Amino acid sequence: MFTASFLVLLVSALFRWGSGRDAVIGSFFVVAKVAAASLAGSINGGELATGFAVMFAAATLGIAIRFRAAARLRELDQAKLLERERLARDLHDTVAHHASAMAIRAQAGIAASASQPGAAVEALRVIEAEPSRALP
Repeated sequence: MFTASFLVLLVSALFRWGSGRDAVIGSFFVVAKVAAASLAGSINGGELATGFAVMFAAATLGIAIRFRAAARLRELDQAKLLERERLARDLHDTVAHHASAMAIRAQAGIAASASQPGAAVEALRVIEAEPSRALP
């Protein structure tokens, strides 16, 4: 009985963490062990059927946990990508806003330079300071 519980854990772990090839090879060994025990007469037909049902349930549980973990990783990756996209959009909007402000200030300085010569110098000072506010 104690050995059978380890066999159930082995099958579950095999299908949870093992590769496809490992699962097939491991399943072959489990089936061979159970078949040998059946042929030796240490277990009868009912116990054999019950044993295979338990092993199938353990394998199914291992596969289900494996797929759920993979789905969770995909969800986390998707959330990371969406957050990166949002941050990139925010950064782009911030830089675009400051670049637009520099262009408008330059146009205002050019338009006002004819009547106010100091306006062009003031516009250049604002334009010079604007990049430091755009890129933290």
